[in-house]
Amino acid sequence: QSSSTVKSSLKGSIGAYLAYDPGILTIEGGVDAAFSKSTDIGVNGSLSHAFYVGEHGNEWSISPTATINMGTQNFYQDYFKDRKKSLRGNMNGNQNIIVVSGYDKFNVLDYELALPVSYDAKKWGLSFKPVYAIPQNPVLISVNNGATFKTEKLENSFYVELGAYIKF
Repeated sequence: QSSSTVKSSLKGSIGAYLAYDPGILTIEGGVDAAFSKSTDIGVNGSLSHAFYVGEHGNEWSISPTATINMGTQNFYQDYFKDRKKSLRGNMNGNQNIIVVSGYDKFNVLDYELALPVSYDAKKWGLSFKPVYAIPQNPVLISVNNGATFKTEKLENSFYVELGAYIKF
């Protein structure tokens, strides 16, 4: 309850993922359930095409990818409820924060554009995945028990995932 991580209210999650690659365009999709006080459902889908250079066991690939993430955000409401006491001190006095709209609706959460690059050797591999995320559908937040309302401010973000692996 004292964590500042928004997803700290999650107790666990489970999901499934499928991909189909007919050769021209890879179609991928997934479904997730995240458990907190209420269960969140997430669905994502992406389209990509991989370009390869080199031979098997010494190969580079680049896969331009477009992704959409959709779902509910009940965990977000739980985060605010669980953190109410510690947030009150940060909000100057007796203010009370309550997410009042949007968290329980199934919405588009974000669009992502990525350009994953990987190197695959015979016994190991490396990956580099820059991602540009464009968030959608901010929630409406009530401050002072509904006396004032504020729409959550969403900003586009850029991040990079790095990976390395060993094959047995």
